[in-house]
Amino acid sequence: MKKNFAAYILFFISIYSFAQQPNKILNKFSLTFSSGLQYNFNAKMGYPVQREGKYILPRIVDNGKTVIFDQKNPVGTYFSFTLNYAHSKKHSWEFQFTHTSNWGKHYMAVINNPNSNIGQYSMIIFFTDVRLRNINHFYHLNYQYTPERKLPSLSFGFFILNPHYQKVIMKRAYFEVRNESGFRNFELLSWGFFGGVKQLIAISRYISLGVQAGIYYSVSHHRPENFYLNPFLMYKL
Repeated sequence: MKKNFAAYILFFISIYSFAQQPNKILNKFSLTFSSGLQYNFNAKMGYPVQREGKYILPRIVDNGKTVIFDQKNPVGTYFSFTLNYAHSKKHSWEFQFTHTSNWGKHYMAVINNPNSNIGQYSMIIFFTDVRLRNINHFYHLNYQYTPERKLPSLSFGFFILNPHYQKVIMKRAYFEVRNESGFRNFELLSWGFFGGVKQLIAISRYISLGVQAGIYYSVSHHRPENFYLNPFLMYKL
């Protein structure tokens, strides 16, 4: 009887210890959600945006034979989801997915008629219902350092960028709408470095609010990609 009782005690102690062990692991993890605005350095496609009122004018190449609508507004939307693993109070790792979107809605093109006098036009084309987008998907791993005395946390890491571009190519004989993606054209995939800073304010034991800023620099393209400054919510598991 005493042996059975001791066996029951050891069994429940082992179950309790096993149940507590995952909690110790989970307590090291937290989830962060952020949404707001961002600035896309590539939304202009490397050219100054020319406008006629609210309309974006196209880029004209091939000595006027090809008209390309691909420029977007540089200020767009931002969303990120981050899984944070706290190795210690000061050191942690972040696995982050970021979605950014930039678009252009109103486009206008003036097509010259080569058979008419200079200054006369054959047609004026408006795109008012077509919304062309630039969508960036960043997958990155960051190291985060949190100093003492409630100073801002610093993050450094690297990312892989999968872009999605939409553009309209217009020639004399046809229109073509292109959707280009990094998963379809691996030449569009790029990688680079990320740097960020965030200030955290604890609301409760599990929930914190804060403000974060960050910048993505593409080593593949030798240029900055995106910059953001947004609020965020953190939930500790």
